[in-house]
Amino acid sequence: MTRDWNKDLRSNFVKSKTIFIHDNFDQDIVSYVLPSFDQLIKEEKDKKEGKIIIDIDANGGYVRYLKGLLARVEKAKKEGIIIETRCFAYAYSCGSILACSGTKGHRYISETAEHLCHLGAAGLYAINDVELERQSARVKAHFDFVRSCYSKYATIPKLNEVIKDDCLFVRGQTIIDWGLADKFY
Repeated sequence: MTRDWNKDLRSNFVKSKTIFIHDNFDQDIVSYVLPSFDQLIKEEKDKKEGKIIIDIDANGGYVRYLKGLLARVEKAKKEGIIIETRCFAYAYSCGSILACSGTKGHRYISETAEHLCHLGAAGLYAINDVELERQSARVKAHFDFVRSCYSKYATIPKLNEVIKDDCLFVRGQTIIDWGLADKFY
């Protein structure tokens, strides 16, 4: 039997009804997670209490991959599927947004876990003034997207003020108080 070491060492994968996001939000999400997520939605939507678990210990990554996951989370919730999110250690950046996007009442965190809530990075490189204007609009759209996610899924007080801090680590009871999770487990 031949072993595919790359596949065996992958950190973002799906096993049974659990989606594991244990690394950066990268191409593995598109290649290995999203197709399986779509299949799980099909399998769970007709069950009386369908549920998909997302286990998150992630340092963040590219928002473009987060958007694909969030689209499926929202689709599943519209189908009546419970999205249970779990974080044992850390949910940074994109991981934080994904963790708090689960079904309210089903978002779990360990007592030692932490979130990193921030706007992330959206650089721009322009070679002329028209490109600068277009890139600036794109960067603003990125920051608006992040703010809208935290507004939709959490209740961070004074969001627009505190989210400017690019090292806003949230721990303990504050995670629950701010609506980033519902319960310790």
